[in-house]
Amino acid sequence: MILHERHREILNLLSASGIVYTSQLKERFGTSFETIRKDLQYLEQQGLLARVHGGAVPASDTPPSPQPTVPSLALPPEFLNRYRNHGEQKHQIALKACELIQENTCIALDTGTTSYELSLLLLERFSKLTIVTNSMINAFLLSQNPGFTVIVTGGIISSREKALISELAFPMLEHVNIDIMFLTTCGIDLETGIAEQTMEEIAIHKKMAQRSKKLVVLADSSKFSRSASFHAYDMQEISSIITDTGLDPSVILSCRSKGIELIIA
Repeated sequence: MILHERHREILNLLSASGIVYTSQLKERFGTSFETIRKDLQYLEQQGLLARVHGGAVPASDTPPSPQPTVPSLALPPEFLNRYRNHGEQKHQIALKACELIQENTCIALDTGTTSYELSLLLLERFSKLTIVTNSMINAFLLSQNPGFTVIVTGGIISSREKALISELAFPMLEHVNIDIMFLTTCGIDLETGIAEQTMEEIAIHKKMAQRSKKLVVLADSSKFSRSASFHAYDMQEISSIITDTGLDPSVILSCRSKGIELIIA
């Protein structure tokens, strides 16, 4: 399909449904994500549509902007500050995590800011996934794609993180089989293991991990050799760690000497 025909069909689909998704357009046209992003960018520049996370809407629905729109659930200020910290590294880690995911599989996401970055990429790159999460932020965001089945764990709302906590979620999780859980962390010590932000979230995340075939940690290089109060996992409990190129070479050697699978984004 030549360029102007693809643009015309994108606009026809948008007119018919009110929204188009990057992942669906990629599948329909048999092109790359980069090609679809360039198509949407061009059509936005012409004032014919407005890009949003994971796709586009008619130009009349939202003002044109060079940046994607903010999800409907506002990010807590502390969460937003953490999200901006080491933002490029988190993006590269999330891109690498996408390479481990296949269509029509079930994944689990926790409440960390790198999980949020991964959620944004899932909207762009996948059409059909089942996603289990205790993050209300991720759940609201991912529910924008009708091809996703979003399973929210339930429990008590933590207003600080917009997260669902407590053992009330355990019975529901017994009925879910997860292919990969992606876990974020506030600190990794190669001797003592993986830490989490709060004691309340450890129990539910561990239950999600128990229902998963693989447990993959998403951690930018600043998280290594950082101690934290709440131990969550021993190193032998995890399948691999995805991190960035800023990791000290001595830490890389130490990880690999201990048999830890380290994936550098």
